[in-house]
Amino acid sequence: MVAALEPLLRRTGVRPAPSLRQRDAIAAGFERALEEARRPRGGLTAAVPVRAEAVLIAADALERLIARLRDASRPVDPEAFDAVSDLLRDGSGPVYQWAEPATLRRRARVLCEDL
Repeated sequence: MVAALEPLLRRTGVRPAPSLRQRDAIAAGFERALEEARRPRGGLTAAVPVRAEAVLIAADALERLIARLRDASRPVDPEAFDAVSDLLRDGSGPVYQWAEPATLRRRARVLCEDL
């Protein structure tokens, strides 16, 4: 039901904090990106491959971001969570496409602080 109300809530500026389930799903996505960077998959797949170099350079920042997302004792800002979700899901972003190698690390650090 909350998903159906989300467009209205975004317009009014009142948004609920993301659930622990949503936070865990994004954290798991970053874990998969780290795993893929450490052990690239073989064969054909429809998934966009991660930029292993950038993900490995950002590993410490991504691991802190994962821990922050999973820290149930601390609330998460909804707008910052959206930015974190976008970082993971945007196939044209630094997780998947070429950018300055430290770009992903810097963005992960800033977003972790913003959460």
